[in-house]
Amino acid sequence: MTFPVDRATVPRQARGLAFVVLDNEAVIYEPTQDKLFLLDARATLVWQLLDGSTTLGTTSDELAEEFGPGVETLWTDVKELTSTMLQDRLAEIETKKS
Repeated sequence: MTFPVDRATVPRQARGLAFVVLDNEAVIYEPTQDKLFLLDARATLVWQLLDGSTTLGTTSDELAEEFGPGVETLWTDVKELTSTMLQDRLAEIETKKS
């Protein structure tokens, strides 16, 4: 299943995960699948910024300001990483109740 995201998407870290960050890399346990996930430093940084209130566009722009040029490349990485995290249940998007 593909999880399309755009610059207006506002994801957050999924609830119920256990994680530790060592040397800028995360080890995350997702209990509903009984799986461990290992994130490299870049994926860990993106995952840590998923706060449920900031759009992915803002996150990408802030990372570009911090790390320099390549905004489009950075946006592509943020978009792909977030889509994968949603698929793997490491992130979620709150659905608004009417």
